Amino acid sequence: MEQTQKERRRLAAIMFSDMVGFSALTQADEAKALKLLAEHNAIFREALPKHEGREVKSTGDGFLLEFPSALTAVQCAIEVQQTIHDRNLIEEDKIGIRVGIHLGDVVTRDGDIFGDGVNIAARIEPLAETGGICVTSAVAQQIQNKVGRAVGQVGFKTLKNIDDPVEIFKIYMPWDQGLKRKWKKKTLLLGAVPAVVIAAAIYFFGFAGETVPPLTEAQILTKTARELVSGPAVNREHWANATDLSRQATELDPMDGVAYAVAAQIMYQMMREYRNVTPEKLEQAKTFVARSQQFAPKSVETGLAVILQMLYEEDVRTKQWLFSLRETFPDEPRIPEALAIQALVEPGELESKLADFERWREVSNGMGGSQARMLQELARFHYMESRFPEALQAVQISLKSGGLAGAIQWKLIILSTGLGDLDAAEEALQDLQGLVGETLRGDRTAFYSNIVWSWTGQHAKAIEYLENWTRPFIEQGGQAVPTDYLRGLAYERQGLDGVAQRAYEAALSAVDLRLEDLPNDPRYVTYRAILLLKTGREAEGQEVGRAAKQIWGRTHTLLDMNLGNYDEVLDAMEERIVERGEFGLLQYTEARYDPYFDPIRDDPRFIEIMKVGAEWMAEENARGDTF
Repeated sequence: MEQTQKERRRLAAIMFSDMVGFSALTQADEAKALKLLAEHNAIFREALPKHEGREVKSTGDGFLLEFPSALTAVQCAIEVQQTIHDRNLIEEDKIGIRVGIHLGDVVTRDGDIFGDGVNIAARIEPLAETGGICVTSAVAQQIQNKVGRAVGQVGFKTLKNIDDPVEIFKIYMPWDQGLKRKWKKKTLLLGAVPAVVIAAAIYFFGFAGETVPPLTEAQILTKTARELVSGPAVNREHWANATDLSRQATELDPMDGVAYAVAAQIMYQMMREYRNVTPEKLEQAKTFVARSQQFAPKSVETGLAVILQMLYEEDVRTKQWLFSLRETFPDEPRIPEALAIQALVEPGELESKLADFERWREVSNGMGGSQARMLQELARFHYMESRFPEALQAVQISLKSGGLAGAIQWKLIILSTGLGDLDAAEEALQDLQGLVGETLRGDRTAFYSNIVWSWTGQHAKAIEYLENWTRPFIEQGGQAVPTDYLRGLAYERQGLDGVAQRAYEAALSAVDLRLEDLPNDPRYVTYRAILLLKTGREAEGQEVGRAAKQIWGRTHTLLDMNLGNYDEVLDAMEERIVERGEFGLLQYTEARYDPYFDPIRDDPRFIEIMKVGAEWMAEENARGDTF
């Protein structure tokens, strides 16, 4: 049969709704059920035009709806749920609905829509609570901080007829309840007390399993912020969104000490992860800690905020404060976790550090602490100490403990830049690509994926990946690499010089914008020098390069290779590799694979240095066979 309308594939936001309990009500009182359904339909159809929605079809007691964007779909769902909630406050017969929203590809045919995008939306709708809205990560990304509601992670769910697990989020509505408070019955004491006294106590003090009042909007924002950065594979967007949410919470309730404490924790953790520190950020973090101490001095969150501040400032009293905090909160697993990490950063003998770490890890494990996160901290420690087999072993154990994405990310890092096993690193990268969620949009994954592709000459893969990277920088572990600089390198190495030049110009603009706020940040001054050289401004590039070297106060390999300071690069390589200095094996692996070293590969000094590095790496790999 000839189609009346040509099939068309496009991106759309798809909403499924369902009227809760409609079938049961129909059997009990069909007339009432139909009356409520008509009212339900009217509410939806009144809201749709305001949000550019299209009614694809009715499903009997719900709708399949289509919207041009995730934002308009969620705004419509919020309006409908709010309207129904307000209506239920004054009407005896209640209406309850669930909503699921997904952003994905759909195929349009004769006014109907089909495809996996539709199937996913249909499957997540039943996961919503009555009066609630569930969305996928694709939607959550688009609406963060745009709908006046907190967005919280539910987790990965396996959906019927969908191959991979799907990451689900919920939109917090004002009526979302807090947790039930659990009270132990004091039977022996209460048995001798007159009933009227018990009744009065229940009335005035709220005993007998009362429900805590609904969370305030500030508390919901704080809870959501903490959840965003609690996973093992947190990316830059998670941190940025959590920072915004926690700050909003402090503005909504300027006397909520816990909100200040969580905001301070997030700020210190983010500064540690990205090392993007300004005096303003430091001052704000300190202010948040001080206000948490003022408004919630006895909260465990305040205690942990103080500890993070002390760790950041390398306060010698940190361990003493941690022990004190543990006495106050003996059942809090995050405290032995912090003691384990503190053991790694303290001065002392390696074996003693590792023994203390393991002792506190076991304590945290017994309390239900995050083993995956702690083992990844151990992997980080070994990696920074150039103990790559031990780092890989910690990651392998972490993979058995959960935290799959974070562990595979560290596996990618260790295998590529540490052990120089690019084949195994590619396998780890493929494992990452098989995971669902935002893992591949994480800065850490992006940074090391591009290293692997660059070092193995797979520039087309890098270009394809970077086309979907929307942020101007990839920021990982204190490094901030302009995205368009990486695009330019990939194009240049494929012989596409014209496209590469446009990418370098775009990268230069992004760097100049950052330098307006951070004029003396050596990372951005360095990239400005390199990009000036790349775009043909030789004299200016050399001048800015000299300024960058003064700020660094040492040899910077990438900068010096671009400036043509090859002797300085070789001097630094001898110090790190021949003399087995700090980060020597990392320098050896980089020099072994990175095309930037091509101009000096035939230099006799380079050849001799690399022979020494190869012997060192062989020793390291042989030592790894004992694990």
